[in-house]
Amino acid sequence: MNDSLLSIQGLSVVIRRECGEKRLLEEVDFQVSSDSIVALVGASGSGKTTMGLAILRLLPEAMRVSKGKVLWQGQDLLTLSEEAMRRKRGKEIAMIFQEPLNAFDPVFPVGYQIAEVLQEHTALTAAARQQRVLELLADVEIEHPERVARQYPHQLSGGMRQRAMIAQAIAASPALVIADEPTSNLDVTIQAKIMELFRKLRRQRKISMLLISHDLGMVKELADHVVVLADGRPIESGKVSEVLERPRHPFTEKILQASLL
Repeated sequence: MNDSLLSIQGLSVVIRRECGEKRLLEEVDFQVSSDSIVALVGASGSGKTTMGLAILRLLPEAMRVSKGKVLWQGQDLLTLSEEAMRRKRGKEIAMIFQEPLNAFDPVFPVGYQIAEVLQEHTALTAAARQQRVLELLADVEIEHPERVARQYPHQLSGGMRQRAMIAQAIAASPALVIADEPTSNLDVTIQAKIMELFRKLRRQRKISMLLISHDLGMVKELADHVVVLADGRPIESGKVSEVLERPRHPFTEKILQASLL
């Protein structure tokens, strides 16, 4: 892939245990180019979510990057100060978490939390931020955005919370969105609507995406390239059409059979 935004080079992550360190990711390499969707797939525990957190330097305290580079437009994010990294989160790279109810702060309305991103990363006035929040909620096809902006996360349905989280992720117009199992807790009808929303956002905003998922149906529909992880190691990668139609590794064949593609 050309025009690389994100280049993961030999990335390894370990977790501290009483008996020593256990490796969660080992020598992972892949790239995400401009205006592309790359899927990171694998079974539960394969290291997919760990990769997303490592890119944004949001790993839990017990985990650490032991080796490798996370190059963002040629700059290694692992070498930045925490302040410099904070300026990039949300502004240049954003994340859609698997469970919005846990990711949103329960004590503030969703509109307030979206406005916080705008306050942090844009020069909009308070009035302009409030108007932009309503526009963002409308962009993700939320009806009655004025009402929803005033509601708290627990007052929204799962699908509405996911849409609100997508609105928060795209608020500062990032170049890359990391989507961690964005439809795993939704019913099939809502999943299809969220997938169509991703297609629309890609067309309209030219956002690149790292899609973390075990749902190969969604990967086949949305992604251009795929990286298959097993036990923290990349075992196969390439164009989605090639990997899913002509898998070379037995594990890829296994997860394809499990997903009934």
